[in-house]
Amino acid sequence: MSIVVPGSPRIRTLGERRLVSRATAQLALLAVVVPVAIWLIAAAVAPTLLYNDFHSYWYAGRLLAGGSSPYDLDAIRALAAQEGDVFSVGTGFSYPLPFAMAMVPLSTLPFNPAVALFNAISLAVFAAAVAVWLHRYHATASMARLRVAALLAGAFPPLVGSVLIGQANLLVAAALAAGIALVLGQSTVRSVLGGFVVGLATVVKLVPGALALPLWLSGRRHLAVGVVAGFGIPLGLAAVALPNAALDSGKLVALFRPDPYFTNQSLNGFVSRLVEGTDRMTALAPGAFDPAPVVAILTIGFAGATAGILWRARERLRTTDGLAVALALTLVGATAGAPKTSFWNTALLLVAVGLLLHAAAPDLNLGAFDRVERRLLLAWLATAFLQPLVWIIAPMSPGPVAGVVAILGSLSLYGTLGLWWLLGRRLLRSGTAGYVAVRGSASGRAQRTSRG
Repeated sequence: MSIVVPGSPRIRTLGERRLVSRATAQLALLAVVVPVAIWLIAAAVAPTLLYNDFHSYWYAGRLLAGGSSPYDLDAIRALAAQEGDVFSVGTGFSYPLPFAMAMVPLSTLPFNPAVALFNAISLAVFAAAVAVWLHRYHATASMARLRVAALLAGAFPPLVGSVLIGQANLLVAAALAAGIALVLGQSTVRSVLGGFVVGLATVVKLVPGALALPLWLSGRRHLAVGVVAGFGIPLGLAAVALPNAALDSGKLVALFRPDPYFTNQSLNGFVSRLVEGTDRMTALAPGAFDPAPVVAILTIGFAGATAGILWRARERLRTTDGLAVALALTLVGATAGAPKTSFWNTALLLVAVGLLLHAAAPDLNLGAFDRVERRLLLAWLATAFLQPLVWIIAPMSPGPVAGVVAILGSLSLYGTLGLWWLLGRRLLRSGTAGYVAVRGSASGRAQRTSRG
């Protein structure tokens, strides 16, 4: 007998057993078929080029288990030398302390089994998140459109790259999607739990913490407090358990310095690459100005513009769809404005696009968008696929062509800014037809209500 539970994946019951339906399993498999295939091919062809970022996770866990600080760059280099590892250390382990603690169990395994297990868990969680999200918010979409959506989500280059370098983005995206789904629900208890889960995601990647702002402006202040608690409680517990390592985490302020590294797809990366070259890319105007104050001005201005849009549209944030678009706008804005948003970290934008489609096109029909919005959405997707091709170009001597390459080095950022413009435009232009905020309701949240 088949049963469909509203807001849940389709399931079937066989006696006392409840199995996920074939359709749900198909979507989950489609969400990971591309990254798994590319991962297996890359592991067979160029295994030494993989898992650069997971090295930092693994060594941080080992250092912490041995009583040392995971933020000690020299200690990481020494451990790598002992293992015979050659990888780009960069700034080392650049995550809050609780994430290093979570890596301790994996660090007890040899490196290859550890990264294989980490990626397997990441892919499984991501697949489940995609399948559940599509069935929950796009129940009216045809199966063909659901399949295309699941396949595109898994084929998104930043997500595939996250698997190849051993990044935590799949886990963060899944946690963020789960937290937001709970926040948008009708249960007060689940909504508070959702805010806490978003805060937990912030322990790994700081960007989700920005979602506390639209939650606060929407009148759901208890959910904003939940985000802060989900982030602050693990930090506090970690600081109590490992005070010396917690003090050493102050080195993370280095993340706010100018960074021209070729994968940095933030405002910081764009400005830094204009005047600072690297071994992979030639600066447009080497040494023309100090990038630090320019980055600070642009970042603060961009944050102010995002906050201004949210403030102006604050009444619309009391509706379910208005809040969904506001959360997406904030997530995109924080991604572009964060000082060191690697190309891989833009995998989180899948959640922002998911929120946009939930609010504007529950049947996954792009006809729900006007021509400008469709072009901006397709441009965002195209720049994500084109960005890795720019990196194939070898470093050049200073000149016009090298300048063009330097500008193209931020291609993914331009797509992100286009997505931000789309979301801000929609939030400011959208009305509340079909949705009214029920003031004084027990939950204090906006309820979807039809108008006569």
